[in-house]
Amino acid sequence: MKHIIFLGLALLFFLFYGCSENTIDNTPSEKGTLLNLYVQAGANTRLAELGNVDNINTPTDGKQHIGLYIYYQDDYDNNDLTRPYIRNLECKVESGKLVPVNNNKIYVYDRMTIVAFYPYNANASKFNVKTDETEYPITESDYEQQTYIPYRAQTNVNPTNAYMANLDLIPQQTFKIELVLVAGNPADFPRSQDKQNGDIKLLPSIDAHTDVYSNGIDRREFWVDRIDNFTPSTGGQYVRRYNAYIWKSGIDDKHHDGYKHNDNKIEKGDLLFQSNELTLLVPEAIDFGQRIVYRYGYNMNTGEIFVPTSENLVYDAETLQNAGSAYQVCDINLTGFNWTPKKYYNGTYDGGGHAIKGLKINASPSGNVNDGTGKQGFGLFGSIIGNSTLKNINIDSPEITIDFTNPALTDTCYIGALCGIVNPTLPADQIRSIVAGGVPSELSDVVKEALIEDLMKDFTNTTSAIRGCKIEDPQITANGENIIAGGLCGSAGNQKQKASIKDSYVSQTSPSAGIAINAGSEEMKQQYENVHVGGFCGLVSAGSVTNSYGTLTTIHGYVKEEDTSTTPPTIISKDVSNGFCNVATGLPSGVTVSISGCYTEKEDVTTGVTKFSNGWPSSWPLFNGGVLKTPDGWPTWPTQESLGDYDSWKDMGTQPSIYPTLIWESPFYVENN
Repeated sequence: MKHIIFLGLALLFFLFYGCSENTIDNTPSEKGTLLNLYVQAGANTRLAELGNVDNINTPTDGKQHIGLYIYYQDDYDNNDLTRPYIRNLECKVESGKLVPVNNNKIYVYDRMTIVAFYPYNANASKFNVKTDETEYPITESDYEQQTYIPYRAQTNVNPTNAYMANLDLIPQQTFKIELVLVAGNPADFPRSQDKQNGDIKLLPSIDAHTDVYSNGIDRREFWVDRIDNFTPSTGGQYVRRYNAYIWKSGIDDKHHDGYKHNDNKIEKGDLLFQSNELTLLVPEAIDFGQRIVYRYGYNMNTGEIFVPTSENLVYDAETLQNAGSAYQVCDINLTGFNWTPKKYYNGTYDGGGHAIKGLKINASPSGNVNDGTGKQGFGLFGSIIGNSTLKNINIDSPEITIDFTNPALTDTCYIGALCGIVNPTLPADQIRSIVAGGVPSELSDVVKEALIEDLMKDFTNTTSAIRGCKIEDPQITANGENIIAGGLCGSAGNQKQKASIKDSYVSQTSPSAGIAINAGSEEMKQQYENVHVGGFCGLVSAGSVTNSYGTLTTIHGYVKEEDTSTTPPTIISKDVSNGFCNVATGLPSGVTVSISGCYTEKEDVTTGVTKFSNGWPSSWPLFNGGVLKTPDGWPTWPTQESLGDYDSWKDMGTQPSIYPTLIWESPFYVENN
């Protein structure tokens, strides 16, 4: 439990777009480029409530609009803010577009730095150096003397990228608390949901006020900023999330009201959450920094402590089906749910080690996909693309049955319990279709094309990753031509698109588990020619598989073969399955495959794969419970790393039959007190 701090990404994202024109204020028109600003996304905080972008225009305690600054980049880089190109320009939102309140247009030149603050402050003093930006005074409720930056964003811009300048507005001088509770019955949650009467408290000792304000109210009596309740549909659990923002202060920092507050340090055993029904304690001493997200999860019924790695939570079949980048907070039972694999998944999915049970896919494709790929993927995910990551996913006894025998089919069928295809090469038209949906429709055709071409670059030379995943007792059955199947995934990598699979395994504990491709009858065994089957992965075509294993022994994949020992030759069948994986042959120049440190129970002659009876993974690095550091020095849960070389293994087990286990297979439990 030393690893529950998550260095959050930006809590609020804005995308600004623009298109070229030929005029600029007080300057010859042909020398400037018009900057059109479009706003997306939103969030709620007590510091600057922003439910959606239209609320930027809504006066709430004097908080509205955005103050925009534009500096010449060389000046800003040299810490000289005395000569801004635009100073504190008040901007509003109209139909999603950020525009100056005075309706003037903004034109930009080469090498400019954009800095924006929300909410707008008409009385902001002139900034001379960058440290002056750290005091941006506004008035809010009882905080009459506070000076702080609610949200700040910065980016560099010039005429060549003016049509798409990205700004991330990030809360300043604060850190965020997210406490996630999970229960089978909402009655198990703390009864009070009053955010202001002190019945529920988040970190009550942090930012405590030693004196009262002039009106006698200590704002720390408003203990929680927001409560989110999530109600499951099929196969999930109830979830409640408590959110709070806490001021970042040092022990001698009068950061917002003229008073000295306690410094933002908590010791092991301090109160994290308190109510009449539930008390949670901080498991480790922490010194908070601004813009840090502290996430903590607790299951009311089991006592499990977990670490959510995303604000997007998956808690039932429906949220799993529609998941983007997200964290799974509880076991999910898909029994009775009509599972449709997501065709192209692009994001980071963290299963948290929580089980996915009852996954069933039964499909009989009648035609080709007609999207230019010639590929159909079946699994929890049909395929993952680009720089996606699947991690800490635990699939229990999945059943996949595919009838691919229709003579109209010329596609290739890829099957794996976790994923059919890891990072397929997509045709340009398909990539264009994926990225075009995020381009604002109101832009000119020329600008749209430039945006699409730029976004398409994100789908070249990518690596999709699988980390710390477990598949137990998969039952995969398929018949037909052009089938590639594996217990974890069907295919990994293709041409320029790579796969990186590490610290994962497929196990067999039931005699009914296994893979059977064209194995139903002798006639079926002798009918088809193109099949690849592996207990872990059907075919690896680009990338690496490292420190992983499979214990499936019931693995069969049949193709027809001509027996020339008879006269005339006769057709027989051949089992082409491998215990672990197959490696593609005839790879293009520069495309490589690396299989290393991998083990199997069924025979496999692939280089880098060892049969358990001939060796044991004693050299795999174990996670020893230490705290891993992010680049800026903050502790982080090791599985936060999407492609990092964290060590997922908890125990190497003992030869010959107690196999290695992952760190999430030994969850931490505490009693509800």
